[in-house]
Amino acid sequence: MASEFDGLPQASFAGTPMLVTRMSIKGGMRNHLHEYPHVPGGNNERMGRKPYTVGVDVIFVTGVDAYDGLWPDGLRTLREMFEAGVVDDLVLPTIGTIQAHATDWEQELSNKIRNGETAHFEFIEDSTEEALSQTVLSAPYTNVTGAYGPPALVPNDTALA
Repeated sequence: MASEFDGLPQASFAGTPMLVTRMSIKGGMRNHLHEYPHVPGGNNERMGRKPYTVGVDVIFVTGVDAYDGLWPDGLRTLREMFEAGVVDDLVLPTIGTIQAHATDWEQELSNKIRNGETAHFEFIEDSTEEALSQTVLSAPYTNVTGAYGPPALVPNDTALA
């Protein structure tokens, strides 16, 4: 019987599909707490979303139609991309597609699985340098003090050039 799970996009990295047995995704917010002497509590400065970190348990086997050719060649190709630090599309079935690179990976070959092997991959979301530099360079000044007093304007690198 089909379920909503069956309709989710297939997990993949750089177009290489992954037969996922388990996936964990960690997200969070950057937060800086400003605390002042003799003042109860503090002021939280919300500084945007942290990059997603993703752990994936994957099985690479022969004999599964949708994943044919992934073992050993597909696994080798992924490992080579990981070793080269390639940043590419990581499809997360319940979130969508993000740019990411692998930070850790391990493979396990066992006599219990005679037609493939299992692997565990760790990824981190990775904004491209161009997108990051455009974000940083889009404003000539940065408001350093925010809600805590009059703005102190500090020129960034483009204003000094």
